[in-house]
Amino acid sequence: MSTLASFASSGLFYVGGQIVIHIAHLSLVALRARTTFAALALIASTAALAAPGDLDSSFGSGFGRVRTPVAEVYGSIQSSGSGERLRMPSIVLQPNGKIIVAAGCKTTGSTWDLCVVRYNANGSLDDSFGVAGLAVTDMRGTDDYIAGVVLQADGKIVVAGSCTETASSGTGEDFCLMRLSTNGVLDTTFATAGKAFTSIRDFDDTATGVALQADGKIVVTGACAASTSTNSGVEACVARYTAAGVLDTSFSSDGKLIVRASGVVTPINVYNQANSVAISADGKIVIAGSSGYFPDTSLRIARILGNGTIDNTFSGDGVATINPATGWLFAQALTIQPDGQILVTGLRVNGQCGGPTECIVVLRFTETGVLDTTFGVSGTASLDATNACFSYARTVALQSDGKIVLTGDCRPNGNSVKFSYARLHGDGSIDKTFATNGFGSIGESGNFDYGTRAVMQPDGKIVQVGACFGSNTSAFCLARYEGGPFGARNCTLDIDGDGSITATVDSLIHARVALGMTGSAVIGGISFPANATRDQWGTNTSRDIRRYLIAQCGMSLQ
Repeated sequence: MSTLASFASSGLFYVGGQIVIHIAHLSLVALRARTTFAALALIASTAALAAPGDLDSSFGSGFGRVRTPVAEVYGSIQSSGSGERLRMPSIVLQPNGKIIVAAGCKTTGSTWDLCVVRYNANGSLDDSFGVAGLAVTDMRGTDDYIAGVVLQADGKIVVAGSCTETASSGTGEDFCLMRLSTNGVLDTTFATAGKAFTSIRDFDDTATGVALQADGKIVVTGACAASTSTNSGVEACVARYTAAGVLDTSFSSDGKLIVRASGVVTPINVYNQANSVAISADGKIVIAGSSGYFPDTSLRIARILGNGTIDNTFSGDGVATINPATGWLFAQALTIQPDGQILVTGLRVNGQCGGPTECIVVLRFTETGVLDTTFGVSGTASLDATNACFSYARTVALQSDGKIVLTGDCRPNGNSVKFSYARLHGDGSIDKTFATNGFGSIGESGNFDYGTRAVMQPDGKIVQVGACFGSNTSAFCLARYEGGPFGARNCTLDIDGDGSITATVDSLIHARVALGMTGSAVIGGISFPANATRDQWGTNTSRDIRRYLIAQCGMSLQ
């Protein structure tokens, strides 16, 4: 094509050394421009209306919510010989934005199976996964209940749960695992033909949580009972598996651990369960749950070393216990901050709620297992949801700017249950810029929408999953909320925070860390300037360089 023809095709002519614009073409360009600007204005207007805590209208069919009907999905509390366990959908996010949901469900037959659904980033079903987006695994012909789901580095999906006994497996439930390939097919290279079963004690071994270590090992926690009686040693328990699904004998000699405080050698004859598990940056395992019988229930956190022994540096004997002055208190979820501090959310009933008979609490513990008194009131933030709909917090998640997101559900009346969520500042105070004065809920009267787990997307949006019931239907259900503007990590080469970068301070510290130096030796002999804001190591205060490097630079340090 000639230069002239090329110009002409674009509405431009070259005449007498000047470029002339064809008027008719200009009109079309102007019309397109007006249309484009109008569309951009509409998008900008929509974006301007979207506030933190609002439903994300780009998710699902324009309403921010997704419901995937199944014959039955597990969404209630299951009673067993070792007590009551909430067994509801779990969620994990793939690096490409796809969303994986796992739950117990029935599609055919009379038993509960482990079911996994995968969604595209926009909330539509991923038809390339399983059968039309759904993969169903019957573990051994009996009822299977969900504990959680994790994603391995190679994209394979590990689902953990509890599987009830068969005629030949013994009495009560066992921990069970299965792995799916990236397209939702059972991976027979995992464990034995894709499945693993573990009996820890004589009766119900009820899995309640799963986490993945940095080295690919799989940690499952729960409550294990020695007999059918809840008075006979129901204790927190942990099992660890290799990435291939085999019990890891480097953990507690056989891969299985009954969690007891240091020095305790006999079963604790109380209701003692673990509801959640997380792995710290240094590979330690932290579990949270409760002990005791209603109405005398205490919140408990335990930390376990990588070899399967109790970490005695944590709270003196490996277990931190919070005994409420009145009423009862138990943990439902935990997460570990980048600086090693532990956030736990739970429920307090009949005491110390400032008016309501029940209230959600968030506690923050230091790395040594004591309450962080800079958080909330003496380490505990109690959420006053008197004028909001928020009854149970089943997930606690951390934004990159340190804000704390809680998700769960609420019961506004006896005829409905709704998804609910809230956000706190890093000091434990409610973030009133989020949703309505810090709280949000969604749902319709007459529906029972049990909100459970949630994940934070890299863009700050919040995806919550649950089990929903209404009009004689049941469904996997998701909601995505706007996270709003949030700060990124504030990592700079100015390690001491004095406003400048020097070879004798900042670069020297960085070099020492890179060489593997640990402890006070990292800053030994360094003369910090008078205006330095960080000049300590391992003190866990605002002046702690180690804390800064972990929290703001994402480093894993001893």
